[in-house]
Amino acid sequence: MTVSKRQQRLYSTDTEGNIINFYSDLDDDAFNADANPSAATIREYTMDPSYGDDSPYLGNRKKDSLLGLMGDTSPVLVKAPGDAALFHDEEYRKYMSKHIKRAPALLFTSQDGFLYTADATRCDSGGELKWGWMPRQFVDDLKGYTSFPRNEHFK
Repeated sequence: MTVSKRQQRLYSTDTEGNIINFYSDLDDDAFNADANPSAATIREYTMDPSYGDDSPYLGNRKKDSLLGLMGDTSPVLVKAPGDAALFHDEEYRKYMSKHIKRAPALLFTSQDGFLYTADATRCDSGGELKWGWMPRQFVDDLKGYTSFPRNEHFK
């Protein structure tokens, strides 16, 4: 995932709980950043931890790494729906007909606070990151960039 794609594909929630774009739509109050670093700076180094002259916001992270260290939970493979026990249910068949072509997705967490999904049909080549989401109540923790764990494997 490039910085540009992160700006487009990372999400959070607004005060009403609606999913919104993290970079362009998340209000400054979510960051609780009255002084230093500012909400704008937090947005920038969340999109690109190497942001700024001499990358002062890397903390413990590796330069050019866009993901934090993998989370403590195991990844989950989400396949297209297809529970044979529900095939007799007409409403389920309608739902399934719309979603059966959905590509399998691998969901995983990162210690940067985001839940990510990757295209599971391409896992042999690294799987393209599709999106990331962070609950609004975690956004304030992004001020702690100096303590983010280092990830040696993902760029």
